Amino acid sequence: MNVGQLYEMLCGRKVKKMSGETKQRISELEAEIARLKEAQPTLRDQFAMAALTTVKWSAIFSYSNEYIADIMYDLADAMMEAREK
Repeated sequence: MNVGQLYEMLCGRKVKKMSGETKQRISELEAEIARLKEAQPTLRDQFAMAALTTVKWSAIFSYSNEYIADIMYDLADAMMEAREK
């Protein structure tokens, strides 16, 4: 599905005409989406995911997702540093 099809699906109307700048930006966004679909998690990402599996969930429900992510990446950074020793 491209951006024009998504717009049509969400808004219920077709895109009639796009400027060259809009077409270029859409092309860039579609390329970025394709790149992200192919992207592999970094070692740091994998360490953060591993740290997340050790969390006692009942202890963290009162914290925001952003706070939890920050903690997991802090742990991942510590693992990266320990790996270099």
